[in-house]
Amino acid sequence: RVCEGYYKLLAVKDEYEVARLHLEHGPLSQGAAGKLTFHLSPPWIAPRDSHTGLPRKIAVPGAVAIPLFKTLRQLRFLRDTPFDPFRYSGERQQDREFLALYTSDLDRLAALMEHGLSEAQHAAAIEIAQLPGMVRGYGHVREESMQAALVRRTHLWANISP
Repeated sequence: RVCEGYYKLLAVKDEYEVARLHLEHGPLSQGAAGKLTFHLSPPWIAPRDSHTGLPRKIAVPGAVAIPLFKTLRQLRFLRDTPFDPFRYSGERQQDREFLALYTSDLDRLAALMEHGLSEAQHAAAIEIAQLPGMVRGYGHVREESMQAALVRRTHLWANISP
């Protein structure tokens, strides 16, 4: 469960990976670029919904999106470097903070396990190891699921701590 949680946190589907997936595993991989339209919510330029304030998706013609995807795929070497423009987004910062928190939780759990855990504590520890599985989606959907995981984490630690 720990390996699954770590994998989920380390293998984030960021903008570079989404571009690669569109190019290598979607209709583009079979040469169907013709009249495709992609519905995207690009960071920094996506319009906001007037009622919710959340970013809206925009229709991007394939003739525009495909060259952008190819460029992003070529620039993936910038991922997590100081030159990565996406690194500074709130979502990426939250991802890094959640990973650090998860790592800290695992260290804390390992120390507690040396002294033995009750059955209830053990069940809570397993659920803590599975918390990354709660985090799904992109943008505001991801943010909401991450907040729910953090609330759950607080509840679980209250059940474990002596």
